[in-house]
Amino acid sequence: MGFEIVCNQNIPYLTGTDLRLLEIFPGEVQFDSSPFIFTGCSIGKGDAVKNISLPSDGPYTFSTKNRYTVVRCNVLGAIVSEDLIHPWGGSICSSFCHTRENMDSGYCTGKGCCQTILPDMPKALGFSTFSFSRPNITLCGPCGYGFVVEEGSYDFTVSDVWELNRTRNFTLRLDWSIGEEYCSTTLQNNYTSRNNSHCEQPTNDGGYLCKCFSGYEGNPYLNGSQGCQYINNCTRMENSPCVPEATCDKTDSDVANKDYICVCPAGTLGDGFKVGDGCKARSHANHPLYRASMFAVAVISCLALLYSVQIKRHLAQLSSKHFQQNGGLLLQQYDSTRKGTVTSTKHVKVFSVQELEKATDNYHRSRDLDF
Repeated sequence: MGFEIVCNQNIPYLTGTDLRLLEIFPGEVQFDSSPFIFTGCSIGKGDAVKNISLPSDGPYTFSTKNRYTVVRCNVLGAIVSEDLIHPWGGSICSSFCHTRENMDSGYCTGKGCCQTILPDMPKALGFSTFSFSRPNITLCGPCGYGFVVEEGSYDFTVSDVWELNRTRNFTLRLDWSIGEEYCSTTLQNNYTSRNNSHCEQPTNDGGYLCKCFSGYEGNPYLNGSQGCQYINNCTRMENSPCVPEATCDKTDSDVANKDYICVCPAGTLGDGFKVGDGCKARSHANHPLYRASMFAVAVISCLALLYSVQIKRHLAQLSSKHFQQNGGLLLQQYDSTRKGTVTSTKHVKVFSVQELEKATDNYHRSRDLDF
């Protein structure tokens, strides 16, 4: 038993239906449900029942992830199971409109739009609407709409109560399983799951599913390269646990869900993980050579400063010594006594070395005075 999909002008459909296949998932398939949008315009009575049926001998049943949705004012929507094997009473929802401001775009809260759950495991559904009163044309159009849609795939807009926008994607989900046996039976017969996969019991009645172990992907019904293969997130930049500049590696490439290793490049620090420190440029201030060089510069600067102070002190002492040896004190005393006399108008001037060098043209012999 396969998926029972046929192609019409290269477009895949479920055999015996107008359901156009969109995507296949493990245990589920997604179809376009726009051909099954029901339009009801009756007032004061129920509209004709709309039916959706799946092949009775096929692997599919309607998923409980779907919702029966009704878009109209002052209306009651009902959905029932028409599956004789899996009978189910039904479910209803109601929608009322008081003002346009009362309706909420984006949500089916019973104000212009309502939703209800589907029965579990049916292969045939019937749904209809019942209008309580003639709609107010200032609030909504003359007709309403009912359809089965995957939960979360339809966003209600206030304009839909006048005319439903059918250009949007209306999708529904079907559950599928293999055969009618349970995992316990198929495991005994050893013809279910392959390497790196396990058997899983679906929520619907009977059958089984195979799924890859966590950390693996592929076809769980096949062995070898087409079967479940280990997912190495290191080879996928978007899934890698490491930052882009780090080197990613697995601690054990044969076993899933083991820790990864992220190695930062030379000159950087960190654990390399996206959820962690990442890799940061190494600070020169923390480098041993940098610290040693800065210490050496500080020591040399201190020694140079001490040497400069010592030289200045030595020159000052030498200048004082020469001043005393060459009669500087006597000249200083003589000058001070002359400054103290009233009649004195001249003083002794002591010239600096720089002034003498300038006055004598650096002690040139042509400037010698003959006495």
